[in-house]
Amino acid sequence: MQGWQPVPGQTLLVPSGPGLHLFFLTLGPVVLADYGSAPQLAMVSATTMRDGVPHDPACVLEAGDHPFIQHRSYLAYRYMRLDASTHVEKMVSGAVWKPHDPCAADLLQRIVAGVCQSRLTPREYKRIFQCP
Repeated sequence: MQGWQPVPGQTLLVPSGPGLHLFFLTLGPVVLADYGSAPQLAMVSATTMRDGVPHDPACVLEAGDHPFIQHRSYLAYRYMRLDASTHVEKMVSGAVWKPHDPCAADLLQRIVAGVCQSRLTPREYKRIFQCP
């Protein structure tokens, strides 16, 4: 996508396992203490819910909440990631990671709120997001 910018609300299709996972950019680019001078981006992926498989209830997505989401899904806060903005931009410009439609502002709000609500979010991210 021409003109893609790495800002919260943008989404990326990232190779993961046998397919692609939709990642939501939730923070950045921002310089973070303890991470050097390079601006960082925080991202979290959506994972399809499966019958009988436990899931993180902090942020559940329904089909249609985002154009890529076709089945009931949840945000996998346990696997949040932090990447240098330059790395993300390199992966996008090299067509390894593919930009997708940005998410709506209200969905981004729900996703970011889930960072603090989830019992599975690593402490590092709770600190970065200044969770109470």
